[in-house]
Amino acid sequence: MNDLHRSMILDKLARMKARHPVVLRFAEMFPSALARYEMHAARKGGNLDHVDPERSGSNRLLIGDPDWRGKLEQEIRIAAATNLAEELESLQRRKRWKEIETRIQQGKQDPWRASAGGPLREVILTAHRDWFAGRDEGETETRAQRFEAEAVRWLQTRFGDAVVHARADHDEMTYHIHAILAPWVEKTSTRRGTQRVLQPSSNPLLKDYEAAQDDVGEFFATVGLKRGKRRAEQRRQIAERIAERERKRAGLAAKGEAVPADLSEDQDPRLPDPVRHKPTPVWWAEERERLDEEAQKIEIARRRAAAEAKRQADQAAAIAAREAEVAERESDAKEVVEAAEAIAAGKARSEVEPAKGFGPLTARFIAALKKIQGEMRANATAKARAAVDAEWQAVDALRTSVEALRDKLGTLLPSALRRNFDAFKEMTETPIAEAKKRVEDARRTGRGEDR
Repeated sequence: MNDLHRSMILDKLARMKARHPVVLRFAEMFPSALARYEMHAARKGGNLDHVDPERSGSNRLLIGDPDWRGKLEQEIRIAAATNLAEELESLQRRKRWKEIETRIQQGKQDPWRASAGGPLREVILTAHRDWFAGRDEGETETRAQRFEAEAVRWLQTRFGDAVVHARADHDEMTYHIHAILAPWVEKTSTRRGTQRVLQPSSNPLLKDYEAAQDDVGEFFATVGLKRGKRRAEQRRQIAERIAERERKRAGLAAKGEAVPADLSEDQDPRLPDPVRHKPTPVWWAEERERLDEEAQKIEIARRRAAAEAKRQADQAAAIAAREAEVAERESDAKEVVEAAEAIAAGKARSEVEPAKGFGPLTARFIAALKKIQGEMRANATAKARAAVDAEWQAVDALRTSVEALRDKLGTLLPSALRRNFDAFKEMTETPIAEAKKRVEDARRTGRGEDR
């Protein structure tokens, strides 16, 4: 990538707001820890719980030889021996015989100043896994490929030959790059001659953590990442505010004045803890714990969402069942009404019942309707017979009275008129006999309308 191309990319990215920061970590390391580091890199030891063995074949060496550790350890041994020879030669030139004897007894010394963390630096470069999962429009390479190219260039341009090893790990949760820095410097003095030593502070980015964060943030802007939080600057600003408040309290105390509540020490801003470098195993253990907590939260949220979805599904099913029940009842009611109207109109059940048959409710209703109709007919027949009996009794009594009256009239009429009366009697007996027959028929059938 030439400077013009890089400048164009920076201009483009300057108009975009990067969402994710580039992650840069330095960890102190002694050469004695290199064997364990390399064993873990080969996935032959250490904590492998977070490693996906199916993807370990994708891990690859970016900088250095496969035997980088052996070469570095040999370089350290050579430096220790050369440094001792240089120091003895310098003492000899100065005729420091007693010091020469002491140094010979002491033997070779580590080619670095004693420290708690060690003279080497492990570097980790990465970003948030969500960023690696995305893809930029118009780019043919993945973000991991672009990140890798920039990381190698940043390491080589910032640390040069001090980068003895760098590798890309693809088999863990987030793609990341490991590197080992061995910053050699030569120091010459009258007493010890020329000494070759490992001195991380000789590199300005290793000496100033915030400067390294500024630099890597600006460098990785080409791939859309930003600088991490400015914790050191935040600490300085808060420390200045605390110091200013202390000066004000001291001034009030010198004047014998009371300190207001908002200026009291318990109202001072809290100074954030300084950023501390952590060994990689410690950092991964903490990261794993954090991810486990996030996974638990996600699982709880998933269960709640599943329970809520089930509740809504059950509620929807209950509503659908009620709606189906109401629709069925409406259909049954319509069928009942139509069947009742048809039967009331005089149609037989066979004419009313559909081919598929009546529903249970309609069948029960029609059976009840038929029963009621039968009872109504029985009641009507009984009433009709009672009415016929009453009428028959009245007619029979009337007939008896008429016959008695007729017979009486026959005895009272003169002989000249009796023949006419007998003719009248014959004329009246026939209609009375016919009426009597009709009444008897009505009594047998119960049909009052035929009476």
